Amino acid sequence: MFDKIKDLMLSAEGIFYCKFFLMRSCKFSRGKIEDYQKRKLKKLLKICQNQIPYYRQLFHKINFDVDRDFKELKDIEKIPLTRKEDVRKYHSQFINPKYKTKALIQQTSGSTGNPLEVLVSKQQWIMEQATVWRQWKWAGYRFRDRMAIVRSYAPKNERAKKIIKYDKIRNFIYYSPYDMTDSNMEKYLNHMIKNKVKFLRGYPSSLELLADYVTKSGHKIPKLKGIFTASEVLSDDTRRKIEGAFEAKISNYYGMAECIVAAGDCGKHQGLHVFEEYGYMEFLETGDASQKKIVGTNLNNYAMPLLRYETNDLAEIASNEISCGHSFRTIKNVIGRNNMAIKLKDRNIPLTNFYTIMEHYPTVFSWQIVQHGMDRVELIIERRVNDEIKFKLQEEFVSRLPKNIEFFISNGKEAIRSGEGKKLAFVRCEK
Repeated sequence: MFDKIKDLMLSAEGIFYCKFFLMRSCKFSRGKIEDYQKRKLKKLLKICQNQIPYYRQLFHKINFDVDRDFKELKDIEKIPLTRKEDVRKYHSQFINPKYKTKALIQQTSGSTGNPLEVLVSKQQWIMEQATVWRQWKWAGYRFRDRMAIVRSYAPKNERAKKIIKYDKIRNFIYYSPYDMTDSNMEKYLNHMIKNKVKFLRGYPSSLELLADYVTKSGHKIPKLKGIFTASEVLSDDTRRKIEGAFEAKISNYYGMAECIVAAGDCGKHQGLHVFEEYGYMEFLETGDASQKKIVGTNLNNYAMPLLRYETNDLAEIASNEISCGHSFRTIKNVIGRNNMAIKLKDRNIPLTNFYTIMEHYPTVFSWQIVQHGMDRVELIIERRVNDEIKFKLQEEFVSRLPKNIEFFISNGKEAIRSGEGKKLAFVRCEK
């Protein structure tokens, strides 16, 4: 994505922005929040009208003028929805030429296996870090509290495989989510206890595997102040299972690689706050009063603005407001992004760990992972790639799978589709 030094610098700016603005803005009145969003949206719409080719043409087509037609927040509904297919088809027309060389690049993989490259402005990435930091602060996290992380780490060297890695600057300890056998999970827990970790972070699917092991083995647990989850749907059952096993509360975070909208737990853990400074979230009808479609507009990304973006996620609407005093809107949960895993004889490997590989290969336009029985895994690439990319993907997948698993790439093969013609990112073919 971008180099570690730049990441650290922007993270530091995010921490300061959190301290001097976000810790105050979460206490704004509802009216003040809406005024803030209206100002931010108007600035963004002006940029779209004057600098973004796609929206300049769209506004002309629908006869929309920002100064004349945008007076209230609801006026954004005059603009048609933006779909992922639109961004993929007209990608270059969404890019702000003034930010093109300065922007950071985010890659999405998603649950469909069709990646998308998104440019993110510096302002947005600072907001990203600030928003996460605020949620951590709400959970009681203090700078450099020791954190155990079961995600975002893949051991490279098979001969001298290190399933545990240290980040001394942040005081993080990473545990490989690809190697969660019973014996390794025992090592992980003993290591967490020995090193007195205070917080645990990971994909819900990875932490659920660890929680299952704790429950069935009765293993001792580290004394945690809190748990952080993100990147997958956290069901009520999974939340109860993880919190019960580790005797600590989860702070769940909902966000997107496209950096559109975000939401998360506060210290009350009664639902997800919509982080209103991050993006403007709309809830569209679905025919079910308890569920709404999430449509969002990021308020800070001037490099590649996406107005009224269809997230393809559903919000489960909360019946009650959170009693914390914040005036942010609340949702109970987000529905979508099903947690799945490659199921092997001695372990399960959550698929999110493989999706993150594909984020780094934007030229692999359409792909699918297929598990054949218990000992063969196939990566289907629908549009052929060159031998160099194929070789790198082969290396990356093989390094993350047990030695007894046969892995192979089918380059230029059509993906398996369901009866409705839908292509899933993962298919399990039982013998």
